[in-house]
Amino acid sequence: MDDFLDINQDWFSKRYLPLLGRRFWSFKIALNLFVQTDGQNILETGCLRKKDDWAAGYSTYVFADFIAHEGGHFDSIDKSEENIGLAKVICAEFKDLVEFHKGDSLAVLKDWSRPIDLLLLDSLDTDPSDKGIAFKAQMHQRKEIELAYPNLTKNAIILLDDNYFENGGKTRLAKEFLELKGWVNIMDFEASLWVRRG
Repeated sequence: MDDFLDINQDWFSKRYLPLLGRRFWSFKIALNLFVQTDGQNILETGCLRKKDDWAAGYSTYVFADFIAHEGGHFDSIDKSEENIGLAKVICAEFKDLVEFHKGDSLAVLKDWSRPIDLLLLDSLDTDPSDKGIAFKAQMHQRKEIELAYPNLTKNAIILLDDNYFENGGKTRLAKEFLELKGWVNIMDFEASLWVRRG
């Protein structure tokens, strides 16, 4: 554990700081918390969909690599057969460590039963210049957090991606929901990072 927490010497920082850019810090802090709270289960909505698209976060590959090093279970939900197929090719070295679920995230989350220790919500694209598209994405992410909420563990960590837009990105309504539930926003950048209060 101490090796992973060392921000200058750990394998994760050496490998991903040069690749993830502004998204590195939210990933690193979330995973540090995951390690320190003995997290076991990571769930993401929206898998990677383009080779070497590090600017978008590349979370499917990053989380699979993390599980390979540190242990745990990783699930990824995406409605696109094409996206899942590409993610499987890109993450081939971790093929036994990622469980893919094809379907709309809202439908899959409605029937979800596994505890969630780290949740990344990153499905349904937004458009910073189109209010209609942005609102649709915000409503979708709000519904995702509501459906996932019963399965969040006591020490759960939440990452809401595509946060850093003037119009609130995808996260505006999900953040309102978490505030009402008494959660704490500990980082608001490319992704918005949340933990329970106390």
